[in-house]
Amino acid sequence: MQTINNLSRIKILPLQEAQKIAAGEVVERPANIIKELIENALDAGATAITLYIEEGGKQLIRIVDNGTGMSVEDARLCCAPHATSKITHVEELPTITTFGFRGEALASIASVSTLHLITKHQALDQATKLTLQGGIITDESTAAANTGTDITIRDLFYNVPARKKFLKTAATEWHAIAQLVTACAFDYPHVQFNVYHNQHLTITCAPVTDILGRAEQLFDSVVVQRLLKLEHHDAAQKITVTGVISDQHTHRYDRSQIYLLVNRRWVKNHKLLSAIMRGYQGVLPAARYPYAVLSITVPSETVDINIHPKKEEVAFLHPRLVELAIEKAIAALLQGMVVTQLTGQSSTILDAATTSYVPAHSWQPLEQKSFSPSYAPTTLTKATAPTIQMPLDRQADALPLVQEKQATLLAEQQQTVATAQENFQVIGQLKQTYILIETQTGLMIIDQHAAHERILYEEIGAKLSNPESIQLLFPTIITVPRDCSFTTEHQTLLQTFGIEAEAWDGNQVRVSATPVYIKPHMLEDILGELVQTQEPKKVTHKLQAMIACKAAVKAHDVLNIAEMEMLVERLLACPQRLSCPHGRPTSWLINEYELERTFKRIV
Repeated sequence: MQTINNLSRIKILPLQEAQKIAAGEVVERPANIIKELIENALDAGATAITLYIEEGGKQLIRIVDNGTGMSVEDARLCCAPHATSKITHVEELPTITTFGFRGEALASIASVSTLHLITKHQALDQATKLTLQGGIITDESTAAANTGTDITIRDLFYNVPARKKFLKTAATEWHAIAQLVTACAFDYPHVQFNVYHNQHLTITCAPVTDILGRAEQLFDSVVVQRLLKLEHHDAAQKITVTGVISDQHTHRYDRSQIYLLVNRRWVKNHKLLSAIMRGYQGVLPAARYPYAVLSITVPSETVDINIHPKKEEVAFLHPRLVELAIEKAIAALLQGMVVTQLTGQSSTILDAATTSYVPAHSWQPLEQKSFSPSYAPTTLTKATAPTIQMPLDRQADALPLVQEKQATLLAEQQQTVATAQENFQVIGQLKQTYILIETQTGLMIIDQHAAHERILYEEIGAKLSNPESIQLLFPTIITVPRDCSFTTEHQTLLQTFGIEAEAWDGNQVRVSATPVYIKPHMLEDILGELVQTQEPKKVTHKLQAMIACKAAVKAHDVLNIAEMEMLVERLLACPQRLSCPHGRPTSWLINEYELERTFKRIV
């Protein structure tokens, strides 16, 4: 029979053993160590940071900075557990604006490595030199050195073999380090970063003034030419989003070139990444991702940076507000890009989180084989005030604001077209499919079908609440697929588009009225698609997109110059002008840089 004395008992671990276990929460791989050391250097006011890495950090990590350095006393304490100069009470955590202090992380790092520290405070004549083994100071002396700190780490996880065996290959560890340093360089563009990997200078960034300047150092030159500068300020919510994003033609197969910086700290946040992708919705091909560097600033009391041991993740007090700020900033910039490319001037788009607008044109379709002005809507300069759509429960309170924005938007639209007419020239058609336009910045190519599809999609949506129908003198009988039935829900939905239809006989539908933009021969495809749709939430979009597609001009339709100019003007008036309803791009800009590079005018 087993006695109590033979049972295992709770024990208090020695401090060094406890520290090695705790280190696993902070020091998972070399990149984690480098992150902590770079942040310490930045907190110390460093303007130049040099890294020396060997074998992905598994053999050597060395960081040299020109910060303020430490005194003898601070150098001795910085690797002790729970040492800090930033707080004295836990209540101060939410207001910390620095990364940390040479202490919290250094204690963990020193406990699982051999660490050499040389540091000289700017007020002292000599530097302090320390060697630590397993977190214990084994040697102390003075040395001659420049102001700043030099930390060398070797033998990582020498005393925790179970942790060491989980390190990845040198190439994988180096990739994580390179991405980290890139993020830090974006976050602190005024700081010089140099990184040597296996004795080769791999990353070098001289000080610059902003993120765009840093992107020119770190991204491929072709990508740089496709970057858009983003600036969004929400004074009411005290949220600022700045940085750079790639245009709709530049994308990658993964998310590795998306960097999120929150209050000057590189973080990972799935919801913020999703907000970026929503900003690109309908613009990028499926399973493709943009280049993006976004610096997000929020009040410190509305964000928690201490939810993760390595401080790689953050939590927001009002996450949806931050997500909306990112989403609408990206969407507005992308949609305004076509106007900017054509006119050379930026375009203002209303706050997508609170309002949306659609030009209030008349909107008969173009003939399928002729783009005759007699079928075209009135031009933008003659448009009445655009419709602003808002949630029903907000309309009464928001009426004065809506009226003011309507007037402002109309003036902006009229100015946009007037400016565009002065700054771009339609050259002609290519393959009777693409419109060629000379702009202030290069050559723009517009897919006439995709562009007209987008125009009609937006205009149909604006008319859904009050469709214009034509009663047919002789009702049309349409046969739908035999395994489907025409229901009351289908009938109600069609009425919103101005189509009056009813079940007739078996799988037949009787149509007695159609909207002005639908021709009788289009009805069979529309009804066939409608009755087979299995996702109710997508029915309206699919039907609206199908009607727009059927009514739009097609590839190989011949257009004259006036008709092409009118199509471009109407595209500029669309709130979503980068892609057709099915996600295909409407336009492509070959900028002057690309032209000169292709013809070897520049290298």
